[in-house]
Amino acid sequence: SSSRRRASLFSLFSLTGIFASLVLLPASLHFLSRINTLRFAILGRIATMFIFAVATELWVVFLGMVVALPAYFSTSIISDITASLAPKAMQGRALGVLTSMTTLNSILAPPCFAALFEAARGSHPPGMPWALGVA
Repeated sequence: SSSRRRASLFSLFSLTGIFASLVLLPASLHFLSRINTLRFAILGRIATMFIFAVATELWVVFLGMVVALPAYFSTSIISDITASLAPKAMQGRALGVLTSMTTLNSILAPPCFAALFEAARGSHPPGMPWALGVA
């Protein structure tokens, strides 16, 4: 049934998230570098936007969510890079500014994407907001 299929997709997504956090991130940091792991995370975000732009089935959306998991690495990596670049006396302030910017992004992104979705209704392809997100 449809609800059983959705439950299976959520379970698979959760297990993949656990694997990404416990195995993929530490392995990436060990075998690559912080910058290369950050590049990997950014590429994951871009690939997700492309997948969402063409998604017409629910399972494709979940595939996009799985591909997006490395993108969540970027937050901890950027914090680490910020702390390592700032002088010891300024690390708290630098991380505070970074947290403020991240929070501002979290506040502004939903209304911006809502406006993109509203603008894309009708004659445009349904995935247009995600394609614009890549741009």
